[in-house]
Amino acid sequence: MNNYTYPVLMEDDSSYKKDIIFKLTNVKYSFDIDSMNVEMDCELTSEYLKLLIKNEEAYVLISASTVMNKVVSKIYVFEENIRLCIPLDSLIDCDNISIQAFVLVRKPFELKYIKEEMDEFYSDFKGKKVGVNTQLAFSNTSILYYRTAEDSFVALSKSEGLEGKGLRIEYSNSDSILVKAGNSFCDAYAALSKNEVIKELMNCFIAFIGIYYTTIAIKSNKNLLEKIEDYEWFDGYDYLFTKKGISITEFFESDADDINDLFENVQQLLGNELENTFIRCREMLKNKKGDNSNE
Repeated sequence: MNNYTYPVLMEDDSSYKKDIIFKLTNVKYSFDIDSMNVEMDCELTSEYLKLLIKNEEAYVLISASTVMNKVVSKIYVFEENIRLCIPLDSLIDCDNISIQAFVLVRKPFELKYIKEEMDEFYSDFKGKKVGVNTQLAFSNTSILYYRTAEDSFVALSKSEGLEGKGLRIEYSNSDSILVKAGNSFCDAYAALSKNEVIKELMNCFIAFIGIYYTTIAIKSNKNLLEKIEDYEWFDGYDYLFTKKGISITEFFESDADDINDLFENVQQLLGNELENTFIRCREMLKNKKGDNSNE
């Protein structure tokens, strides 16, 4: 059981029964001129917590943490569909947004044990006076990777012939640059990716490996650039250069880059994500150990 002295609804190690959940799903986003607009479904099956919200004793707080900032939205009437507006000036070019919901105390009241919803472990719980912003529930955490995730032009692909032979890169696929690996590697990736921090690290490495290898291939064969311009993944690749104000043609026509310079240049194209992802993941681990959400 968790370390709270009172019942708290959580994704893991919850004080509530298995069918009582608080979850964010179907997280989508779009951009306009000034903001990133996030829309998601919020599922809360605890009638007790819903009643507390209805009676104005609790509220829902949505937190969106970016690399540089945190944006919060307070919801006083429970809604199954939630929208969150994140100002573009709160984001950087290569950003990830970690979104989580909380049920917090709005005004002090006596928290009770609800037999129908809470774990029997708390059957002897006699009640507790809870103050403003006491945490009553945590949702799952949803991370938007609009840089190197499911919508990326780099993808991991399973290949039985590579079992025990390491990774291979295939840039001749028109849909995306494929980082190909054996069944065991891909199955391990799927299992490890259940951990958000590990998933972030692995996504970063897979994207970097695919992009770096492809860049070396183009640098070694300049005729390749013209061949891949019609591929679907090329727009995403070309955008890496555009957002840095670099001409992709001039980049590959230059003969000044040796292998070390090329390695450094690719890191710069990706916003130095190898280093930044490690630092960001360390902060994510810190927050998971002792983050407090206040109104």
